Amino acid sequence: MHTPHTRPALPKLSLELLHCFNAVFHERSVTKAAERLGLSQSTVSSALGKLRVIYADPLFVPGNRSLEPTSKALEITEFLGSALQQIENSVIPRSAFQPSTTTARFQIAMVDFAQDRLLPELTRVIAKESPGLRLSVTSLAIDTVEESLASQRLDLAIASTRLTLKKVRYSKIYEEKFICILRSGHPMAQVKWTPESYAQLNHLQVSPTGSGYVSIIDRALAERGLKRNVVLFMPNYRLAARMIAMSDLIALMPVAIAEDMAKTCDIHIKEPPLPIPLLPVIQMWHERSHPDPLHRWLRQRLVQLCQ
Repeated sequence: MHTPHTRPALPKLSLELLHCFNAVFHERSVTKAAERLGLSQSTVSSALGKLRVIYADPLFVPGNRSLEPTSKALEITEFLGSALQQIENSVIPRSAFQPSTTTARFQIAMVDFAQDRLLPELTRVIAKESPGLRLSVTSLAIDTVEESLASQRLDLAIASTRLTLKKVRYSKIYEEKFICILRSGHPMAQVKWTPESYAQLNHLQVSPTGSGYVSIIDRALAERGLKRNVVLFMPNYRLAARMIAMSDLIALMPVAIAEDMAKTCDIHIKEPPLPIPLLPVIQMWHERSHPDPLHRWLRQRLVQLCQ
């Protein structure tokens, strides 16, 4: 008589195992995942071992500096993040959220000048209203922001333009005014300029992506058939101000940074020679994060800081 082959019992897939998977995927490290979950490293390693048996896949493999997800892990996380959020939302009343008691970690990527404008006041608000919240801020990388939001490596992205991204929501935080700066002894410092004479000068452009960046002043000049002569690209406004003080280049930058740097750098602040619009600063988040009470609280506080 034929005896059917009995398959060994697989570990049961549980919410705890999925949380461990999500944390490892997010942190790319078992040690950091354990810290995030408040568990021991051995507990997370054991959970990962069970998941590898269940899915018959290594899920994460060593990379240069961190664990890298396999294609199977990427497939799982496509559905897991929103599923975990929906499960938690179904059992945790929204009204139960209290900023003062959270110990979550929140990861934000921001453009340079938004860090300058938002972070000082935001850290004061968090220290007062949510002292257990851990905030991690990085510079915004435009080319990876969509994947970072989708994979939950980022909770929020703050940019100076509305990017067209899949399953991403947007809201405006504030509008930034830009102004020109040049060395105090620059030949054009005290001379009235025109759009034509302005465009002919040598310009420094602050850009997160290097050359190829089109700023608000470029669009305004293009409407008049003019184009700037940009000879230097830099990634940071404060460093750019120091460079302006030591050269005959000119630059466009946020008023608040220009006025602050003028206190310590030999720079002259001057209105642009033509009207330029205010630049909207946009926050972006993945739609799966939209109902999360912590996420909603922080998004609202960012807007309130600038009102």
